Amino acid sequence: MQSGQRHIRHRFVNPMGLVLLVLSVAVVLGVISLVLLVLSPESVGLLKEETPGDDVYQFETLDVEGRYIQLHLADGLMVPAYRSGEVSGVVLFSRGEYVITFSEPQATEFAATFGTTSIRDSLVAMYVPGSYQDFERLREAARATPADVDIGQEAQALLNDVRRDPRFVRVLGVFRLLVPVQRSRILYLYGETFGQVRYEEGPQVSVTFVALDGRKFSFTDPRLVAPGLTPPATGASGSPLGLVIFSASVVLLLLLVFILTLDMDPPALVHPPEGPGTDREAYPIRQAGAVAVILLADLGFRAFSLQRGWPAESLVWLHGAMAAGLAAIAWRQGALARLGITTHHLARGVVIAVILAGFTLVAASLAYPAGLKPASAGRVVAGFVWSVGVFGLSREIVFRGFIQASLQRRWGLVPGLLVTAWLGGLLYFLPRAALYPGMAGDFAVHGLLLVPYTGLLAGYLFQRTGNVFASATLQGLLDFLPRILRF
Repeated sequence: MQSGQRHIRHRFVNPMGLVLLVLSVAVVLGVISLVLLVLSPESVGLLKEETPGDDVYQFETLDVEGRYIQLHLADGLMVPAYRSGEVSGVVLFSRGEYVITFSEPQATEFAATFGTTSIRDSLVAMYVPGSYQDFERLREAARATPADVDIGQEAQALLNDVRRDPRFVRVLGVFRLLVPVQRSRILYLYGETFGQVRYEEGPQVSVTFVALDGRKFSFTDPRLVAPGLTPPATGASGSPLGLVIFSASVVLLLLLVFILTLDMDPPALVHPPEGPGTDREAYPIRQAGAVAVILLADLGFRAFSLQRGWPAESLVWLHGAMAAGLAAIAWRQGALARLGITTHHLARGVVIAVILAGFTLVAASLAYPAGLKPASAGRVVAGFVWSVGVFGLSREIVFRGFIQASLQRRWGLVPGLLVTAWLGGLLYFLPRAALYPGMAGDFAVHGLLLVPYTGLLAGYLFQRTGNVFASATLQGLLDFLPRILRF
């Protein structure tokens, strides 16, 4: 070799080895599915469809009153709905009406959006999710008696039409196995004027006009802020099976990220910047101060928005402003790549994110998608752009591009990755637990397990690719897919 000539080492990657590793992961996931099939068929998407029972009951009148809704039903029929052999709700057909009336200041806010302070509509049918005990209480309140009538087809058509709650993880999957589900009163109303309306009463009160392109009005009920006034929990507490499945899914998905990025060059994100004008000694102190300011601002905004009843999407604007500021500073310093804003590994990282999102969705819900929710093409495209391009990108620039990278420079790869994932969970948990102490168990599982779960996957993908667009695609798809898929 001539003097001054550099020796370049070429790393050979055997593609068959990668194929075998991927197949191994698929086999492990398949084994888990078989175990679930034996222990809990509904966990893998089987026997989950609701069907009406054979027993039909008739009643003369039934009055139901909530905090903001009053219903009057007359000359009606009711039939229980079943899922996996257990009562999951009741379908009612009757003549009647319902009225939804809000008090101030919600009445003014509702009128500003919908042009009226209350809703009144003739009621044709209604679906009420609930247990066998809920069905019996409703039947006794109506003094319903058995009827020799066949309304199976009509009831099944209504059950098929009910749009499921997009926050699937609250009622399905790992969440259902780990914690009792907190009860909210949910009514699916079918009226002559407004069509299908979804009404929910709990710590968060919401009215969703499904027939009006899903327009929604929601707020936090001030009367449920005090301890002891939250709806009671139902269902069994966390099971060892849930913890095992949760832990196994985390390990397998992290392994999948490692396998799919095995031949990538590791990005240099964990070293302080170099160049003229860079104070390497003061840099860690400035970074720590900036991280603390961002976390406190995030926590304060979450607490304030929850108290005011603002929608969860309002947090995106704060993250967007933070991300824009961080990107502007990095651009002036010529260091956008240090936030992960780079084309390096872009295509490969996005493809991996798409694959990982599919696996993560199935692992979190413990169910396979059963179809698509009805939505126009325009709403689907707009939802995708919002979830990936706005929600995902702004969040990942702040949490992965800046906070995680800063902590990894200070503490190392693994501590920085784990701490960032847990910080995201704490920001979710703390303000909600303070506002609703009675639901702390619910929020603990979601905030201290499920949110760090996705944060860990996104953070590890960012660490392996060095590309924030990859982790943004993952987070965005995990927000977008549950909105368009039925489980």
